[in-house]
Amino acid sequence: MSEKKPEPLQRAQAQRKCPVCGHSSYSVDGIHPQCHRAKADKKRLEVRAAEARANPPEPVEATEKKGAFNSAARFRSPGA
Repeated sequence: MSEKKPEPLQRAQAQRKCPVCGHSSYSVDGIHPQCHRAKADKKRLEVRAAEARANPPEPVEATEKKGAFNSAARFRSPGA
């Protein structure tokens, strides 16, 4: 093996790492789209949870259940 391989004309650039998951990313922003969505959803859910804790919903009174739905009742005549 006396042959020497030629030097590359351009050096390979280091891959950008996604700041969320740490894997190499080919995106222009340097973050995977799915990681970006998860990051945005996490912030939105934290805000909504804080709003829900600040303004709890009013309790709703349970209504009495009348019974099961009878599909045959649709076909009865109004006078019967």
